[in-house]
Amino acid sequence: MSPTPVQGPQRRVQWKELSKKTEILYFFYCDGRIFCVWFFITMFASLAYAVILYFALLNRTPYAPDPDSIPYIFVPSRYNLSLRIDTSRDDPKQTFSGTVFIRFRSLVDTAALFLHLGHNVEVHEAALFPVELSRKNYRVARKRHNPKTEILTIVLNRNITKLLDYNLELKFAGSFRSDDFGPKIFSYNTLFGEERYGALYVNPETATKGLRYLIPCLDSSQYPAEFFVNVRRPGVMRSLSNSARIKTLDIPGDKEYLEDSFNQTIILFPYQLMVVVCDFQYKREFSGDSDLEISAYFRPSIIQEVSVERLVQFMDPKSNQIGKIDAVVIPNIKTVNQPGISVLNEAEAIEEARVLEDIEELREEAHDGEGSEL
Repeated sequence: MSPTPVQGPQRRVQWKELSKKTEILYFFYCDGRIFCVWFFITMFASLAYAVILYFALLNRTPYAPDPDSIPYIFVPSRYNLSLRIDTSRDDPKQTFSGTVFIRFRSLVDTAALFLHLGHNVEVHEAALFPVELSRKNYRVARKRHNPKTEILTIVLNRNITKLLDYNLELKFAGSFRSDDFGPKIFSYNTLFGEERYGALYVNPETATKGLRYLIPCLDSSQYPAEFFVNVRRPGVMRSLSNSARIKTLDIPGDKEYLEDSFNQTIILFPYQLMVVVCDFQYKREFSGDSDLEISAYFRPSIIQEVSVERLVQFMDPKSNQIGKIDAVVIPNIKTVNQPGISVLNEAEAIEEARVLEDIEELREEAHDGEGSEL
């Protein structure tokens, strides 16, 4: 027989309900390792959120609604314009492009810039630079164009300072128009019946806007400014503008084009600026009463029918301040006189020359009659 195992004394385990106080303590009890893991995860997550929030606020874009009209808070003083006209005498391309630097000052601290821009022009790039050295760097956060109001809104990453001068650089491209405003094509026939083309930017004398269809600008009578104009055009053409041409340069890498640089204009309203690109011949004279240089440009077939004297009788009086007047005679266009340059309807110019010739003949006959009586 196997021996009977000896059983030791048995412990009685009695379950005892925890008190409310003990239950609360157990609820907040946490193992040390679990606490450390939770603490570090929370710390790193909070740090990451703080970094994201910081950079989000650093690069925030101020809100700027689209206005129905531009408030008078920007004062331009100068436009430095480099314009490329693609039209050639044998190829009626109706496109243009260029760069403009607008020097202006703001009357308020603001991060939103407003300019006029026609629906036929598109701005590709924009940048802002303080005229005086500054530690502030400005970046274009966004830009948008409303074709209905013809307003371009440029939002910067920070405010500009009021009463300080800035240069706004804008690169643009556009297409010609067929109405009275903005750049347009004109054509004429040579002595041999060949059709030739030219480009013309001009606005009616009664206009109160127009420059917005050529470049981004502040375009109303509230914003007069000076203009520095450079025109790139095909080498077989010539360009004319309100002020006198001072030099013509070759363009590196583009043998077919030349660049004309013009003198600084007097202060003009935006819609008074004029640019003509053509291959016309010309006659040049000087006024007997002043040092005003008078140049008449026209197609060769009417050289005997144009009177330079008659052309300048209706010129803009401010042409005397500029020291020259270019009269461009073009078929089938409206006559417009602006400071330093006029475009004249060809048929009207020929008729006026004939009238002047008839008047001169009558004067000579009257003078001869008086001499006979004596």
